[in-house]
Amino acid sequence: MTREIYNIASSGLLLAQRGLNTTSSNISSANVEGYSRQRLETSGIPEVLGGAEAANSGKASGYIQRFNDTFIQSRISSETSSLQSVDTYQRLASRIDSFIADPDTNLLVPMTDVFTAMQDIVADPTDSAARIDMLDRATVMAQRIGTLNDQLTTLQDQFDSEMVSDVNEVNLLARNIAELNSHIVDLNNKPNADPPNELLDKRDALLQKLSEKINVRTVSDDDGNLNVFVGYGQSLVSGDSHNSLVLESSPYDGRDSHLMLVTPGQPGATEITSSVSGGSIGGLQKFKREVLEPSITRFGQLAAGFALAFNARQREGIDLNGTAGQNIFTDYTNSANTVENWRADTVHNTGTATLEVTFDDAPDNDYGKLIPTDYELRYQGGEYTLTRLSDNKVLSTADETLKRAEDGVFRVDGIKIKVLDETSLGEGDGYRLKPFSRVADEFAVKVGDPAKLAAASQPSRDWSAADGNAGTATLEVGFSDAPDATIKNMVSSGYDLRYENPELSETGQYTITRLSDNRVFSTVDGSLTLADDGSLTVDGIKISLLGREGLVDGDSFSITAPDDDFGGIADNSNMLALSQLQTAGTLDNKTYSFHQVYTQMVTTIGGRTRTAEIDTQAHTTFLSQLTEQRENVSGVNLDEEASSLLKYQQAYQAAAQIIPIANSMFDALLSAVR
Repeated sequence: MTREIYNIASSGLLLAQRGLNTTSSNISSANVEGYSRQRLETSGIPEVLGGAEAANSGKASGYIQRFNDTFIQSRISSETSSLQSVDTYQRLASRIDSFIADPDTNLLVPMTDVFTAMQDIVADPTDSAARIDMLDRATVMAQRIGTLNDQLTTLQDQFDSEMVSDVNEVNLLARNIAELNSHIVDLNNKPNADPPNELLDKRDALLQKLSEKINVRTVSDDDGNLNVFVGYGQSLVSGDSHNSLVLESSPYDGRDSHLMLVTPGQPGATEITSSVSGGSIGGLQKFKREVLEPSITRFGQLAAGFALAFNARQREGIDLNGTAGQNIFTDYTNSANTVENWRADTVHNTGTATLEVTFDDAPDNDYGKLIPTDYELRYQGGEYTLTRLSDNKVLSTADETLKRAEDGVFRVDGIKIKVLDETSLGEGDGYRLKPFSRVADEFAVKVGDPAKLAAASQPSRDWSAADGNAGTATLEVGFSDAPDATIKNMVSSGYDLRYENPELSETGQYTITRLSDNRVFSTVDGSLTLADDGSLTVDGIKISLLGREGLVDGDSFSITAPDDDFGGIADNSNMLALSQLQTAGTLDNKTYSFHQVYTQMVTTIGGRTRTAEIDTQAHTTFLSQLTEQRENVSGVNLDEEASSLLKYQQAYQAAAQIIPIANSMFDALLSAVR
């Protein structure tokens, strides 16, 4: 009897003490984020008296229950991942939006200033002050292009830095979760051990932080492990082991990295870049895919198109010195200015051939055909395939959708592609073409002398082939761009051109007769020279022979005198044509003007930024509601805990009183038998 009373008292004291400890833990951890309140659950211990009949011995036992709703916890992790994704996207997109849309930093203002300055030259083509003003404003515009490009480059660097930081943190969190899995399983397997509630809370907190970085799915097993999966079900944490994320440089570009999942001790890695969503990593990838890379490409297209269009029009004019206009801006048809716009596959290529990728200025493949996209060129089985990555359209020499000119150049979408050292190509070699990636880096004003602005138009001349011509060659007649060619060389006269006696020389003989005085220029006496590009120059005019291989002995052509209304260097018609580029359809198959393209870019980025802001607000609200639901289940109520504290205090005191009573009973029993 006395022994049973002592057992009851001791069990009561132990339970009260556990209750006090549990309640005290709840109170002290009330403000700890992620803490799940605990409660002591008690029950009596039955004692068999005989047969199937049982009675309560009066002793009690208890276990610590953790209040946690796994469904709510899972939704919180998911919502946290979504919030961090849109918040990261919005934070970076808003930076681009701020500097491309702000009137103090955008490109529209200096671009408009250039066209405004042109109007002053149109009003007076010989006004040197107006010419200086236009060059000054063009320089400001070029500087603004450089500034905006620097901002985009800075964001590229920030993207790279944040990706490295986030990947490192994911790996650290995955390792810690795996370690907690091990400890939790060990405690679960120990008999009479309390549940590892604190470790479970800590693991949930780590999972929450992991969800901030990347979207995850979890599966618990019977042993207490929490297995974590990313992407399309790739394992990140499995029991007490974990895999790692790594950033692997693209074989085409060291700055372009892919997200890979690596399993320790196993060769190779699994790319999960396209399958990752949610968290700051998902937000970064989405920002890069939807905003950063399209902005760089579109901005490069705008810069290239602007320079190409202006340069082409400038070359059609005459400057104050009476010479043909020269390029105002960087010449992107020159390969020296486009050396950074392609990359070889450094991992898989077996050959050493290189590329020359430039922009074209041919009428059938000029700046109007430019598409803001990257390309992939591959050589296989003696054929070339070119894939346009914006729509995955494939052009191939096999089906002649990709055609190659006699000079070995592929012309497509306003660009020219030439494979150098073709004999060193390897089977399956591939190249990534990024025509617009570095365009803005090179954009600059190349004319320092205001007199070089070609405000006047070159005199136009018509030509016709003689009725009896047996050949198919045609002409292109324009103003010579030779350094010594000026308006002073020009003669108001028509010309006859004749080709004859091809057997007398490798290129045949050419004669040009100036009709005003019957002066004859000939390749025979050296007074006329056939240039390497198949052109003949006389009196400041340049006559290009197109399809020269189609000439037949005796073919002749007539070239008319210049227009009667040619105004010389005081003419403003070419500058007027330049100023009309402000509103003319120039880019995207000559559909949109420069201003429209830039405005579209601003509108697109602004719309995506605003959508991200709305999504951020919505996910913030959802997460707040879920957190409140979790608090209703797992949160600590201090009033309730104070009541429990008082209850366990009284229980402890009551159980303690049983011991002296048992002592008195035991003493009385001893006295009775003495």
